[in-house]
Amino acid sequence: MRAKEALNKMDSKQGDNLILSETPDGGFRVTPDKQSFAEQMAVAEEIANGNRNALNEVAK
Repeated sequence: MRAKEALNKMDSKQGDNLILSETPDGGFRVTPDKQSFAEQMAVAEEIANGNRNALNEVAK
């Protein structure tokens, strides 16, 4: 697979951050930086903690 094809498959575009990590077999893995996902999860956790009673009622 060519680099451009791989970037398209990862839905990456110019300016996105990519993470290069070594695999146990000595190869490399390139993954998109999911910082925006981490930020979204932090907001979701904050909302969940602030509305714990309401969420418990909905879960019943």
